[in-house]
Amino acid sequence: MASEIPCPSVIIVGGGIAGLTSAIAMRRAGFKVTVYEKYSFSGEIGAAVAFGRQPVNYLQSLGLDLDRVKCCPCTDMQILDGRTLDLLNSHDNSSSYAFFRPDLQQEMRYLAEQVDSTGQPCRLVEFAAVSRIDPEKGIVYFEDGSQDAADLIIAADGVHSKAMDLVLGVACPAKPSDTTATRIAVPVAKLKENPFARIMASVPGRTTFSVRPGGGAYLLGYWCHGFEYFNIVLYRYGVEDVSAIAMDETRGETTREDIRVAMNQFHPDLGTVCEHLLDVLPLWRLHTRDPVSRYTRGRLVVIGDAAHAMLSVRAMPSNSLLRVIADRGIRLGSQHFGQGANSAILDAAALGTLFADMTVVSAKEISWRLRLYDQIRSPRVSATQIWSEAPVFEQKWQKIDEIKKILPETELPQDVEHLLMWLQEYDVVQDCREKLQEQIGKPGDNCATGLGKFK
Repeated sequence: MASEIPCPSVIIVGGGIAGLTSAIAMRRAGFKVTVYEKYSFSGEIGAAVAFGRQPVNYLQSLGLDLDRVKCCPCTDMQILDGRTLDLLNSHDNSSSYAFFRPDLQQEMRYLAEQVDSTGQPCRLVEFAAVSRIDPEKGIVYFEDGSQDAADLIIAADGVHSKAMDLVLGVACPAKPSDTTATRIAVPVAKLKENPFARIMASVPGRTTFSVRPGGGAYLLGYWCHGFEYFNIVLYRYGVEDVSAIAMDETRGETTREDIRVAMNQFHPDLGTVCEHLLDVLPLWRLHTRDPVSRYTRGRLVVIGDAAHAMLSVRAMPSNSLLRVIADRGIRLGSQHFGQGANSAILDAAALGTLFADMTVVSAKEISWRLRLYDQIRSPRVSATQIWSEAPVFEQKWQKIDEIKKILPETELPQDVEHLLMWLQEYDVVQDCREKLQEQIGKPGDNCATGLGKFK
């Protein structure tokens, strides 16, 4: 009788949305899963997050219940002149879904701790601070002197992770950008009699994006938590606009009065939102990472912001809107794609697909599948990072030659509308299944899935 294949194990460092999604995905792939979180699993901070159709499809395949998590399907997006409130452009936004971060965190923890068809829940360990990782041996060492080992390690510990230092062999910290964000979720009931609500929160499901003439700031608003909360984000860029946080810090504080001053350059009705803000508010500096060709080494793979942090302003102007903005003399500055959270979910989906139903559990097999993960994820994510870095209004697609070097065999989009389709319609699960099937059975050395193909 053939011996039973041992159950492979995975350690996940970081218990945020990326970490918990990969935990559920890897459990479904047949792994014994342990998640170590430095803080509390109930400590998710921030306001709301929006995902595209493909990431939401994948989360649903893992058991996510859109009603239970109080998801808010988006309907359309309106882009306004922040001073006059003139409608500059509107377009369909029905492929996006908004979540209140604490709701989503709670749902993913619930799913991770459920006993599913695998017969075992994920093991979640709080207040476990990692001191170092040995990627070759698959050992995680903790600050309290303890250690744990697994067949695979997934680092999902956020923008200030040092895991990419291990992968690349050099220090490569995330880089601070000149963009900051002040985020707050306000109960819609509080806004009902406020002029701000008539402009930004009048239609459930509508995303509204106000551009400040002269540049320097954008005001974004969309619904979350079962349409009970309205998520408001004030993005500011440029050192002259943001002096309250040092360039090398991620989180600082700002005040309601500081926000009020920034809002003075918008239409007066938009500034009335300040009546509902706290006296002291968190101020986040957005960070980025340079594109790289790999996220893996030995038994270690790095995902999400830990691997490829990118700028996250969500509203993208159409080609026709760009012409309108140019005619009005409005300076857009840094418009980005909002793909950071989406990319993290797709990372988890790729791992869950590539590691499903392994017939061999060995260091070679793990390494082979991780190299295939790099081949699939790195080019697309790197292209997304490059496009996210360049202001859309200014770039005129000058980055296309740089991206062709990364994706030489891919037909690349030539305008904003087709770029959004390229981002939103990509099915990473299908891509991984096809790539994996192409390799299985090809000649290899001591590896059931054809290790010898890769150099």
